[in-house]
Amino acid sequence: KVNLTRTTNDPGGPCVAFSEYFVISIDPAPTFDAGVPQTVCATDAVTLSGTIGGSATTALWTTSGNGTFDDPTLLTATYTLGSDDINAGSVTLTLTTGATASCPAVSDDVVITITPLPTTANAGPDKTVCGPTTLEGNTPGVGVGTWTIVSGNGGILDDPNDPNSGFTGNSGEVYILEWTIATCTTSSDQVQITVDPDSPTVANAGGDQTICSTVSTSATLLANTPTVGVGQWSKISGNGGSFADINSPGTIFTGLAGETYVLRWTITATCASTSDDITITFEPGPSAADAGADMQICGTSANLAAVTPATGTGQWSIVTGAGGNLADPSDPETEFTGVAGTTYTLRWTVTNSCGSTSDDVVVTFESAPTTADAGPDKTVCGSTNLEGNVPVSGTGVWTITSGTGGNIVDPTDPNSEFTGVGGTAYTLVWTITNGSCAPSSDEVVITFDPDSPTPSDAGPDQIVCGTTTTLAAVNPAIGTGQWSVVSGDGAESFADDTDPATQFSGTAGETYVLRWTITSSCGTSQDEVTIEFEEAPTTADAGSDLLNSCGPVNLPGNTPTVGTGTWTIVSGTGGVISNPSDPNSVFQGLPGASYTLQWTITNGSCPPSADQVEVSFDLNTPTIADAGPDQNVCGTSTTLAANTPDIGVGQWSIVVGAGGSLADPSDPNTTFTGVAGTTYQLLWTISNGATCTPSNDDVV
Repeated sequence: KVNLTRTTNDPGGPCVAFSEYFVISIDPAPTFDAGVPQTVCATDAVTLSGTIGGSATTALWTTSGNGTFDDPTLLTATYTLGSDDINAGSVTLTLTTGATASCPAVSDDVVITITPLPTTANAGPDKTVCGPTTLEGNTPGVGVGTWTIVSGNGGILDDPNDPNSGFTGNSGEVYILEWTIATCTTSSDQVQITVDPDSPTVANAGGDQTICSTVSTSATLLANTPTVGVGQWSKISGNGGSFADINSPGTIFTGLAGETYVLRWTITATCASTSDDITITFEPGPSAADAGADMQICGTSANLAAVTPATGTGQWSIVTGAGGNLADPSDPETEFTGVAGTTYTLRWTVTNSCGSTSDDVVVTFESAPTTADAGPDKTVCGSTNLEGNVPVSGTGVWTITSGTGGNIVDPTDPNSEFTGVGGTAYTLVWTITNGSCAPSSDEVVITFDPDSPTPSDAGPDQIVCGTTTTLAAVNPAIGTGQWSVVSGDGAESFADDTDPATQFSGTAGETYVLRWTITSSCGTSQDEVTIEFEEAPTTADAGSDLLNSCGPVNLPGNTPTVGTGTWTIVSGTGGVISNPSDPNSVFQGLPGASYTLQWTITNGSCPPSADQVEVSFDLNTPTIADAGPDQNVCGTSTTLAANTPDIGVGQWSIVVGAGGSLADPSDPNTTFTGVAGTTYQLLWTISNGATCTPSNDDVV
């Protein structure tokens, strides 16, 4: 409330001041809430939960329907639904506060949603049946219906929610079935189904089967054995195929590879029959996997291109490469994303019951090449170094697009030396490429001063047998040339060091690097050439003839001081040179044979020197020894494989290795026993008396 005072104010008059007091009372605004919406079953009462406050002290419930309140003045009144409410599916209840002297009445609504009652269930008439039957429940107008078996053994409902579901029971059995229709409450009705004692056993053909046809094209069937009636198999679909015994529930069925069959097991009694189907698939081996061609992609995504399998299912997997992702691993043409600069190996695997096949594809995600920068244009006198940028991604190459006579020393070097003709302007392009990505290019203009020296060319490298050669440098059109020695020792000289085709003399056995420098008024250009002066080889001396030798001989060739020597057999068969590059190599020949051998010494481009020697062998010369091939043995014993001598006697001996033993040292094929982990060198020696040199060969 508020207190107010009103006072007169007349200072010049005869009256004193006068005051009057007022009190204003303020009622609070009423508060109200009809509660939260509710959903109730048509059979339920509604308990309300209204609230009021402020100046409101009373309230009254009213309805939009025809239901009743136990006490409409109670905030927590109970409301009983009326028939109009139930038919409408909802009702609105209103809570109205009582008015006061200062505040009018106010109201709030709450909506009650009503779940209807289910349709009254009707399970249909009782009946006696032979074999399967169709139930006769009513179709619900409101609610969902469900069949249940209340009593009776072994009954089968085809679809428990179908009012006209098929039902199969055992012969002689009495079943009570209940049809229940439900919403927020239920309505149920029962029916009695009596199965004739002569009704056939319910057919069960067993489970479907998938068989790998690369292993077998026969299946063992697994139908049930009838207790009433007779069973018989039949084929519903599929090409070919046969039953070993159509009346046996566990018969063998044989079909064709790659074919799918639907088979039916039917049990027939005097009054009816029952049947059940199964599917038998004789699956072929999986299709050969084809992952498609390898890909080089400029970017980070690619659509794969595997072949869809005719048989089996495919699956992608990542074999190598990090950060990759397959959008749909089972899609042969799925999108694959990865990391730029990474190479991935992906595998497409086709699988079925017979196994799997796979194929790999390599996908390379390439990075865009570094942006090319050919450097600044410039005017030069003489050769210059280009100023292209070094690629971080990709490789670069220089090309000349205009101007003649220019030369890029190394087109792949961003800073390659470049020479050109004086007075000529060249346009060069520096191009950076990276695989399938678009290349990046940039141009630079190099202008050579008219006084630029002719680009130097010292001529081809030379290998000369001797100490003098004629050089072949370019004759300068602009500038003057000058030869100089860059490297090489000895007494060297130019006949005329300003002549591009001068004679150069040096020391045999020495290699020289010479430089041809062309100088003009504004610069120089230069090029180098390598000259190698080779020495003539040492004069070959094959030594004195060796006649009527009995056994192997040491050849008497001289050791070269310049060059390398090689023995060859010019005439005679069956001879063996142990080391053709050894001037004193062991040489073995056949008994009674004569040989001509040549000792040849060569050195580079110089003419070779050769000499021959005659070697003959006595008829008593022992057979050339052959110890057989070297052996790696897993174990501690092996059979040797030396040759059997035609002339002389053979004998094994141990040259290297401890703990070994020979079963028969004179047997070329004896057994040798040693210590595991040890390497042995064995010698097979064929000798023929004291006057002849033995022949030896070793084996490891």
